[in-house]
Parts: sequence; C-alpha cells; structure tokens
Amino acid sequence: MVFGPTNLTRRLCGVVIGMSKNKAQLIKNFTFLSLINLINLITPLAVIPWLIYQLGLPVYGMIAFHQYFGQFFVTLIDFGFPIYAVNEVARRRKSKKDLTRFLYGVYFIKLFLSLIAVMVAISIIASNQVSTAFGISSVLLAGFVVNAILTSLYPSWFF
Repeated sequence: MVFGPTNLTRRLCGVVIGMSKNKAQLIKNFTFLSLINLINLITPLAVIPWLIYQLGLPVYGMIAFHQYFGQFFVTLIDFGFPIYAVNEVARRRKSKKDLTRFLYGVYFIKLFLSLIAVMVAISIIASNQVSTAFGISSVLLAGFVVNAILTSLYPSWFF
C-alpha cells in the first residue's frame, strides 16, 4: 500500500480501515473544530503578556474592562444558540427548506437581540453618571459592541 497524500488522508479519516464516510466526516470535523478551539485558547497566552508590556497595565486594564462588556453582549446575542442550533441543524439537514427556514429564524432573533444590545450600549454611553463612575469610553464600548454583533452572526455552530 502506497502512502501518498491522498491515501494517507483516507487512512486517517478511516475510509481505508472500514469506517463509514459519515463517521470519517464526523472525526474530520471534530478534529478541525478542536484545532480551532485549541488555537483560540493558546493565542491569548502569547498575546496578553506582550500587550501588557507594550500598553502598560492601566491601559490594558481599561481595554479588558471594555472587552468584558463586549463578551457580555456576545452572551446576550448568542442566547444559547451555539448549543441549540447544532442539534436543530443536524435534525433538519436533509430538508433544505426546513434548514433554510430555521437559519432565517435564528438570524432574525440574533438581529433582534443585537438591536437590544445596541440600545443597552447607547443607554450606558448616554448616562454620564455611569460612564464617568466606571471610566467607560464610548469609543471602546461601541467597538466591542460591534465586535460582539459580528462575532455572534458568524455561524460556527452551522459547521
């Protein structure tokens, strides 16, 4: 048996050793999603110390504080869809019509929750007492809210 790139890929995916194509695809998807999650976990370990060194602790603390608000908005907009939607996509994958209707529904709800997040952010920015008491920068908060909306609209759960 020759181990060229194609044969090696098939062997690693399990097609050669008798695994069904569905199981092989599942293993392949699991491997790539695990790799993405691992990179997402390891990257801050290298970047955060460098940022603290370059920006200084007070500036980095202010950015981390605003990033927390952005993560709050991501949680608000996602609303459990990464867990629920995976199950529904798997259940509806055979019917394109049902899957499309479900995806439109998810994105409609996410856009509605994004609108709520924008209104909350505007009310925080507009309230001078809250902004000055906590040192909230309107530019940073707006940037992290936009980031939260764009992050939430990425369908990582669809793959």
